Amino acid sequence: GTRLTPVLAITLVAAAAFRIAYLLQYRATSVFFDAPLLDAAVYDGWARRIAAGEWAPAEPFFFSPGYAYALGLFYAAFGRSLLAVYAVQLVLGLVSLVLVHRLTTLTFGRRAGDVAAVLAALYAPLPFLETKLMSASLALVLLLGALSVLAGGVARGGRWRPALAGVLLGVTSLIRPETLLLGVFLLPWLWRAWPREAGNAGPPLAALAGLVLGWGLAIAPDALHNVRHGAGTSLIASHGALTFYQSNNPRARGLYTFLREEGFSGSPETEMEEEKAIVGKALGHPPTRPEMSAYWYGRGLEFIRDQPGAFV
Repeated sequence: GTRLTPVLAITLVAAAAFRIAYLLQYRATSVFFDAPLLDAAVYDGWARRIAAGEWAPAEPFFFSPGYAYALGLFYAAFGRSLLAVYAVQLVLGLVSLVLVHRLTTLTFGRRAGDVAAVLAALYAPLPFLETKLMSASLALVLLLGALSVLAGGVARGGRWRPALAGVLLGVTSLIRPETLLLGVFLLPWLWRAWPREAGNAGPPLAALAGLVLGWGLAIAPDALHNVRHGAGTSLIASHGALTFYQSNNPRARGLYTFLREEGFSGSPETEMEEEKAIVGKALGHPPTRPEMSAYWYGRGLEFIRDQPGAFV
């Protein structure tokens, strides 16, 4: 499952050449190369503060912190070079192609692995996002790594693999919290697929325990920080409630909506303060973080209840 096939080798060479050409063209022609916008600007400013020694805010995390901390550590070690960040992320993109090949080969065979790697190399959003200060590239390589570790465990066993996969999934969740939803599907699959010793249900139970323990340990520092600073049950970031309402409201059409009618400007850099003002006005008092989360979840669920057809 890990051999470098001729198709994978050609795919990697072609993908690397495309990424180099794209990076050089982007640097030469785009005014946005050194000017992060929207979410990228949030990550850049946050990473600069981390690199300067501001390790933890005195409030719960509003956005998921994983990518900002990875970027901040990079800035602290190598300085703020966006070109260097983009180059590293382009390399991660190539690693993702290898992991797509490995995961598919382990699951469906070498020919399917070759096809999957070619299709992934042709997916244009990947190199586009790799040249932005965005979390997708780092999250994707970690997620594929975790799934590859689990697939390897299913194929060959190994007590350490579920725990390692859990840690990788936990770190991925710190970058992209929606990864937590994968547990709903991953745990039943692991129970069914994990190799059993004859007449013994112990190995699947141990695999599940290792996966959950590794996952939980990875997100525990974030969750403890949020609880300590009054975020209630927000495990990773409190932005999820607002995101839920953005996706479940009468104006939602499957694309990003920044809720202009609610009073938001569309700027991620001011979104937290705007949310406090909007919810505070609705409740009639300065809201706590759990109250803000309950407000947006409540409105989203109310929409689903009252307009099930529009929700579908």
